[in-house]
Amino acid sequence: MNHEPTNKPLISIAIPTYNRADFLKNLLNNIMPQVEEMNGLVEICISNNDSNDKTHEVATSFREKYSDLIKYNKNQENIGADRNILKLMEMAQGDFIWTLGDDDLIIEGGIKMVVNFVDNKCDKNTGLVIIGCGTNIINKKTVKSSVYSGTAEKTREKIYKIKTEDVMGTSSGNSFLSVLIFNSDFVKRTIEEEVEIVEKATGKYFTHAFLYQLMLLKYPQLDTLKFNELIIEEGPHYRKPYIEDEFKVFYVGRKKLNDLLVNSGYMNDFCRMAIVNDQKKLKMFIFKQMAIMKVFDNFNFFSFPGCLKLFFQGASLGDAIFLSVFFVIIYITPAFIMRGLYKIFIKIKYSKEWEKIWLRNIAIFEKSKVDRRAI
Repeated sequence: MNHEPTNKPLISIAIPTYNRADFLKNLLNNIMPQVEEMNGLVEICISNNDSNDKTHEVATSFREKYSDLIKYNKNQENIGADRNILKLMEMAQGDFIWTLGDDDLIIEGGIKMVVNFVDNKCDKNTGLVIIGCGTNIINKKTVKSSVYSGTAEKTREKIYKIKTEDVMGTSSGNSFLSVLIFNSDFVKRTIEEEVEIVEKATGKYFTHAFLYQLMLLKYPQLDTLKFNELIIEEGPHYRKPYIEDEFKVFYVGRKKLNDLLVNSGYMNDFCRMAIVNDQKKLKMFIFKQMAIMKVFDNFNFFSFPGCLKLFFQGASLGDAIFLSVFFVIIYITPAFIMRGLYKIFIKIKYSKEWEKIWLRNIAIFEKSKVDRRAI
């Protein structure tokens, strides 16, 4: 692309935020020195979703210090996470839009790496870039050394193309907000031209993934590139997951988004098959989530009969029976037995890498037992 000096930035880093003032402050302290070095190639867009903590004060203090680099919006009311992301798409003026969670960080020199990549390896037909992320954790019990896990693939080349059908379906593994860099022109055209379908998708939690999938279907000439470098340090998981919430988001929500894609009018046979395969994975994902919750003494649900009822209301009959049977089995099985079985399973499946998987799940489900450390 070789971006020529203009008043328009190459990349807009779009940060949605809500009631996480401390995280936002840490992130801005992390990235602003890097952004300053880019000489106008990068702008920061922050949209505050009507937070009631000190998020506004944090954002305005940084905007005053970096007035030429930061755009700031505060919604008059909470419009939901998805609409807040759409607001950022509207605010962004860069050729590419990099969505970034307010609780994630960028490695030292990461912004320069991404700018150089986009400037030298991307062109007008690059629709989406996916970058690598990772988590560094330290077990408080051993306090020996950090264990790192990440999505940068050591066996793959540093830059490679991903087929569109391989990013279809929200369980494709590419729905993490902070690793996505959108072609600004095409994603904005998709939002403007597909108002009805985008509106139906909004509020389903994974609208950012839906947007790039719809964009790639609508404009089949676009490429998806993987920048196979660790750029993002993933933030800590502070939510306490309930089975009902997991089911509504990861089964019901994903199924609705997949249905919208199939009926968009832009679907081809390869992508349709990817969506069908994605649908088949949804029940297994919920089953695995329930099992892991029990393994880590975190088997949370609002109501036992209510959870069973929800399965039959939101899933196909076959999936509802499958999930209900295993819900009961997991519920009555002691956690120590589940823990032993799970350890055996990951040792067989992952061999020498099993401890990495084990500690990553601890980081998610037993956050009090681990500390997150910068990479």
